Amino acid sequence: MPHVSRSASQPELTDLFTSVQQHFLNVIVPLWQGPGWNADMALPFEALDAEHQPLPPQRYRAMACARQLYLFASLIGQVPAAEERAAALFRSLQRHFHDAEHGGWFYSIDPHGAPLDQRKDLYTHAFILFACAHYWGKVREPLVESYSTQPWK
Repeated sequence: MPHVSRSASQPELTDLFTSVQQHFLNVIVPLWQGPGWNADMALPFEALDAEHQPLPPQRYRAMACARQLYLFASLIGQVPAAEERAAALFRSLQRHFHDAEHGGWFYSIDPHGAPLDQRKDLYTHAFILFACAHYWGKVREPLVESYSTQPWK
């Protein structure tokens, strides 16, 4: 392990960050857009195998949907179809996870879309609100604003 005093220089760190960012944009994001996307459910698969095929889903989590909503909202204007994917993820949060009777969002649904874990995890809720607010900041659509400001209805 390198000695602390021999830390990487600023140009080396910049090169490393650029390399990681390019790998993310050129390898990881296309996997999420392609085989990592369940088009039937309009939700991200949570895991791919070594051949980049989705593992059979055990559940879908609201947090995973919200994380990808944040990511694709961040990529609007930079990655083709990012805005469409963000819109689909936003709709899926409302369609699959929103508790219309009591407000808030369920923690997870089963592989067929039925509520699985109906608890209301505060960290998940905070991240959903954060992702929705970020998405609204990118698209400024009234529907997004209404869901983001009144999640308990």
